[in-house]
Amino acid sequence: MNSTLICPIRKAAVSALPEERIRVQLLCDLIHLLGFPAGIIAVEKELQQIPHLRNFGKKLPQRRTDVVCFSKGIHPTEELYPLLLIEC
Repeated sequence: MNSTLICPIRKAAVSALPEERIRVQLLCDLIHLLGFPAGIIAVEKELQQIPHLRNFGKKLPQRRTDVVCFSKGIHPTEELYPLLLIEC
C-alpha cells in the first residue's frame, strides 16, 4: 500500500517516498517553525525558470531544484530573488 503526503506548497498529494517525506517536513518546518512565507517558496523549479540563472552566461543543465526560497526587496531590479536552493 502506497501512502501519500500533502505538499504544503503544491497543495497536492505526493507519494510518501523518502525524498518527499524529507521535502514535506522541511517545508512544514520552514513555514510553521521559522515563519517563512509559503507564497515565496517554489517546489521542483527548473533552473532555466530562475531568471537570475538564465542570465548567468553559461548553459544550464536540464535540472530542477527541490525547493527554492525567494526573498523580496534585496535585488535592485528583480522583485523576487533566490535566497536558498535546497536539494533533498
